[in-house]
Amino acid sequence: MFCRIRVNRNEESKRNDKFEQGGGENMQITVIDNIMSAGKTSWSIQYMSRRIGKGRYLYITPYLSEVDRIISAVDGDMYQPEYNSCGKEDNLCELIKNRKNIACTHELFKRLSDESLELIRDNGYTLILDEVLEVISPVKIKPDSVKILIEADCISVDNDGYVIWNPKKDDYDTDFNEIKQMAMEHRLLCINNTMLLWIVPTKLFEVFKEVYIATYMFEASLLHYYFRLHKIQYQKKSIIYNNGKYDLVDYYEPDTTVYSKLIEIYEGNMNTNFNQQATSLSKRWFEKNSNKEPVDILKRNMNNYLRNQQKAKTTDILWCCFKDYAKKIDGAGYKYKDISQYPKYRGKTSFLAFNCRATNDYAERHVVAYCVNIYMHPAIVNFFAQNGIAVNQDAYALSELLQFLWRSAIRKGEPIHVYIPSDRMRGLIYSWLGREYIRSRNMVSQAL
Repeated sequence: MFCRIRVNRNEESKRNDKFEQGGGENMQITVIDNIMSAGKTSWSIQYMSRRIGKGRYLYITPYLSEVDRIISAVDGDMYQPEYNSCGKEDNLCELIKNRKNIACTHELFKRLSDESLELIRDNGYTLILDEVLEVISPVKIKPDSVKILIEADCISVDNDGYVIWNPKKDDYDTDFNEIKQMAMEHRLLCINNTMLLWIVPTKLFEVFKEVYIATYMFEASLLHYYFRLHKIQYQKKSIIYNNGKYDLVDYYEPDTTVYSKLIEIYEGNMNTNFNQQATSLSKRWFEKNSNKEPVDILKRNMNNYLRNQQKAKTTDILWCCFKDYAKKIDGAGYKYKDISQYPKYRGKTSFLAFNCRATNDYAERHVVAYCVNIYMHPAIVNFFAQNGIAVNQDAYALSELLQFLWRSAIRKGEPIHVYIPSDRMRGLIYSWLGREYIRSRNMVSQAL
């Protein structure tokens, strides 16, 4: 099935006529696009501290630790939702009704119900979004299960690609309750009758008077493509530090070559001895080689680099791999530990998710191993392509790489040593640093 989204801004307006405080079509979105550690969070703290009492703010950040930090740093009362008998969102609604300034996580924010969003608009909030939101994500469901749901008349797909749940099938297999809920919330897309994508509604942004998004390389992000899809306009700004305060100024391109002297990238045999190919270290590559020699070689390479060449202590190591395969390449002193399951280990482990952003917990690490080759999920790429939007895979990958590197000590201006075994990812950062890059001799071209 061809999945094309039809954007009807007038219909969106009609649905929201009853709201008086939010922005709707007149909302102003400002993207603050600066290199990591340039002062975006400091500007946000300054901005809210100076305006609390004059406006209402909802600050959204990826992690609870950052929620706590923001609440402590802002000069004025801010609150975070707490669990009550009905869950965190219920408490968030109470805070909104009482017009409190609030800080919470991406995960809670992007799943807010229509009722919660209506409360936000009624009470005239400004959104400050720390890092881009994951606005589209694949749903974990087998293609055969999608086919079963269609054939059982549980779901159908409308002309815009959205999944419609048949109310007569409410008692169908409870294993699909989550699918039913997402469909009923109008947040589920079907691609080619085999893949399901969860997507946030545009209302998530339209209910605010103003929106500020603090990030780097915005045009490489999923959120940028989502804005293009829905014809959502934005302006770009940069931040400067001047006379003891942070100011928004017209956007300018930063000079990234200045970081070249701080990033020492390994070059040598350990970049090619595992039969380097164009897509080596991609998720599909790990799927094919997880129990084969190339991954065993990669494991030995990483140990050699971290322990023998850099002689790094556990507390100085930061590394990543796809979670499903991290245990295949970890080693003594840098064991895999999933902090999403064990949050008490945040900042204490050497492993960090490759897509981690907006945390300072690893700023003491100087030796980094980046053992992934990043591509946007094929279903998401196809979805945008079906809607006439071409994704820049290299820009997306570079953005993810830079975000990870800036979790380390480079965010404090200290030099770091980096092992990037993917030829493609090394080439991307060499270009960003303004260095000449000679592709590995043993490189073998291979289609993704």
